[in-house]
Amino acid sequence: MSSIFAPRINGKSRARLYGATVERTRCIGGLVRASTADRRWALIGRASCAPLTGVDQFDLAAKDDPELCENANRVALKTIVGDRDLHVVVLAVAARDLIGPSFTDSTTKALDLDGDFNGIDRSIASLKQAGKKVVLVINNPTSPDPRECMDRRLSGLKSVRALLSLQKSSVESERCTITYRAHQNATVAYRAIVSRLQAGNPDLLVLDPTPILCDVSQGTCPIARNGKYLYSYGDHISDAANGLIAAQLLPELSHIEAHASR
Repeated sequence: MSSIFAPRINGKSRARLYGATVERTRCIGGLVRASTADRRWALIGRASCAPLTGVDQFDLAAKDDPELCENANRVALKTIVGDRDLHVVVLAVAARDLIGPSFTDSTTKALDLDGDFNGIDRSIASLKQAGKKVVLVINNPTSPDPRECMDRRLSGLKSVRALLSLQKSSVESERCTITYRAHQNATVAYRAIVSRLQAGNPDLLVLDPTPILCDVSQGTCPIARNGKYLYSYGDHISDAANGLIAAQLLPELSHIEAHASR
């Protein structure tokens, strides 16, 4: 999921949702649920559409019409830019929506080899020009499919595993944990785009959930912590993980919001 989110700070929220659900927005869903009643959110996004401006996104593996993303992004950007009550915009961009698809210039239809960067950079520029403070929440680590790592009720008991000569539960097995290095290696191209965006936009705040979901000191990114799964299905994080992320990121967003609304 790649979406554009704007927290509405004066309680006049008319929540708008374009082809997405709060539950499918990964860490942003936790921010929405943990926010106080006077800090509501306008949610604008469309499944598998990175928040790009001026480029069309093509993915041969997807059956979606590229024009759907272009139209959704145009409406989203126009809505946010034109709303004076929105001061802070949070962009959530999935790695798979940037690394893999091809991009063409929306006007000339010529192939844009740097379209992943150009599209987001233009969106950020338009938002900043409209006086918005822009925050980028980057992709969470991609774990093995949680459905392959969830124990059946009985096999989760140590006594049952002892009878079956099982040393570890499924969630504790190596196949259900990725290393921090593997995550870093798999996101080199994605993080390079983020670094370029930061270099060109010094006032861009980048929030990274990786240190929250991974044990960097141990070099692992587990699928569960303290008996709670961090992922629900695919690379979508769970409500438990949402809560962990919200607890750490909301104070930063609140600080930005306070300064941006002055």
